[in-house]
Amino acid sequence: MYEHPITGEIIPYRIHMADGAGIYGRWHTSIRSSILLGIEEKSWIEIDRLLAVAYMIHYTVKPLQSYQFPGGDSPENIPPKQTNAWRDENIHLIESWRISISKANSDELDKILGRSYFFESPFD
Repeated sequence: MYEHPITGEIIPYRIHMADGAGIYGRWHTSIRSSILLGIEEKSWIEIDRLLAVAYMIHYTVKPLQSYQFPGGDSPENIPPKQTNAWRDENIHLIESWRISISKANSDELDKILGRSYFFESPFD
């Protein structure tokens, strides 16, 4: 359950997502700083790669919170790209993103995650 920030109404369905343009880029900036300082580089580059895949998914799905669902906040109004069926139908696509990003270096991650500030496509 979640209380709507404006109306105070109880909202039963809420998903975890990054809110607002640039969130992924801000996390990337912190991660990149740690990498440049030599702090646990291997761990941070892996986290940065996961962050890039998360941005790819977020950009593709464009998730909504339940109070934003067309037709109301009940389960039958979940947008098609937020359903388990969409994920199941696109599991190979998501896996291909994971594989391609698993080889990404810091410069490639800079390009992908820097685009999040403007909610631009991570795929260009």
